[in-house]
Amino acid sequence: MVTGTTPTKRLDFLAYGWPAPRASFAFAYEEGTRALMVAHEGGESFPAKRVRLMAERGGDETTLDVQFADDHETVTAGDSVTATVPADASVVEVRWQEDETVRTPANWEVLDTYVP
Repeated sequence: MVTGTTPTKRLDFLAYGWPAPRASFAFAYEEGTRALMVAHEGGESFPAKRVRLMAERGGDETTLDVQFADDHETVTAGDSVTATVPADASVVEVRWQEDETVRTPANWEVLDTYVP
């Protein structure tokens, strides 16, 4: 069984010119099950309904099967979700939506499985 963790990504929403929280996220991926854990590691809390976990699949996009809003009204440091990454996904994105504005301030590239 192989697991991998990407470095923490700092989501600096204010850099995009609109008010939103400053938060740090970590991603941990389990290749065998294609499970991706996304955790709020620190920073400000934010409404869960404003964040979506999306996957890019060959030019198309799909919403992941689990979202922060499924279990949380407000996301605070220490909260996490684990979603299944589609087999043909290349990138998982954390998207923030404020009214009509949608931004992707963080993403995680799906690791290729190494077969010796």
